[in-house]
Parts: sequence; structure tokens; C-alpha cells
Amino acid sequence: IIHLGDGVIGYMEGSELKVASNPSNGEFVNTTTFITSSDAVKCMKVMKGFLGNINGFVLMTDGTSTSLYQKNSGALSGVIGEIFRYMKYLPHKVVEQQVQESLELVVKRATQDDCGIAFLTNAAKPFDGYLFLTVSEKADLLGIKGRGLKKRVKRYDKILTYLSTAKSQIQLSRYLKLKNKYVRRHLNRLVNMNFIEVTREGYRTILILSREY
Repeated sequence: IIHLGDGVIGYMEGSELKVASNPSNGEFVNTTTFITSSDAVKCMKVMKGFLGNINGFVLMTDGTSTSLYQKNSGALSGVIGEIFRYMKYLPHKVVEQQVQESLELVVKRATQDDCGIAFLTNAAKPFDGYLFLTVSEKADLLGIKGRGLKKRVKRYDKILTYLSTAKSQIQLSRYLKLKNKYVRRHLNRLVNMNFIEVTREGYRTILILSREY
């Protein structure tokens, strides 16, 4: 890793977010060292090491770090961890679009600096799809705990598979033979988890069910 300037470089090790390189500002507030500076080489930070359990890296400019990096504690925002998670379970085009929207609607409005961000993930640890997970892995992904684990996971299996093509809430209710209020609860939960999306045609699964699906 070579770092110069007031951006931030972070990484995900296992399930823990860490910072590889903090911002380096210049002598005065809101100043930094540019690659065209005469002392650029002297100010560069150079690091190397083994990947080990590292799942991916994130690089962000100063403008983006205003919202996604806590200067006081020197820690990354939990949102970064969520994006890493989505990059594993959702199609990359979907995640890219969502990150772009967040930059436009939230991050950009908090700063006058340029807003750039890049993610690198470990392709050596592929996700074959939700349908290939064990019951316990599915429960962990869905945040399901307590009694009736297998039965509750099976219901979400049916919902996610059925919504591989867009369906309305009424259609899903009929398919599950379940009252609308309970179906709505399941749908809202999956939308909040970013595993399904709402389209003009209805609800549709965006969670990767199978690489061959």
C-alpha cells in the first residue's frame, strides 16, 4: 500500500473494520501533500504485509471520509462494513448503483471536496449463492434466532425464491397462504436488509440465490 494525502485506506479483516492508513494533512488546516509536491516521496506512507484473513480494502478521498470516517476516534463508519457485506451477497452492479446514490444524496451534501471511493474484495472467497448455504448459515445471514429456526428459514427460502421475478404483495400472500399483515412484515424486513427491492412490477429478490440461477 502506498498512501499520500488526506484520504483514508481501510480494510475488512474477518468481520472487523480496520484502518490501514489515516489521513495525512499538511502544515495548515485543510491542506495536504499532493503528488506534484516537491516533498511527495518523503511524505508517502508505504506498507506491505500478508492478506491473511483480510476480505477487502476500501480507499476514499477526503470528501468521502467526512461522512464515512470518524476523525476523533480514527475509525471507519459501520456503513463501510455493510457495503462489504452487500458486495458479497448482492450483484456488484446493484451495490455500485446504491453506493453512487448514497454519494449523491448524502456524502456529497456534507462537503465541498471531491467525493471518491473504491472497494477491492477478495475474489478467492466466492459466494455461490443463498440457496447453497446451510440452514444455520441462512439463519445467521437473515438474523433469525430462537425457536422454530428451520421452519422460519424455510419460509424465507420460499419468499426469496418466489420473488426471483417481481411479484405483488397480494400474489405472495396467496402463494404463502398467509395474511397480508404478516407478509408485509416479512417484506419490510427483507427490504430493510437490502435483500429485495421494490420495483414498478412489485417486489423482487436482489440477493444472489445461485451463481447459476
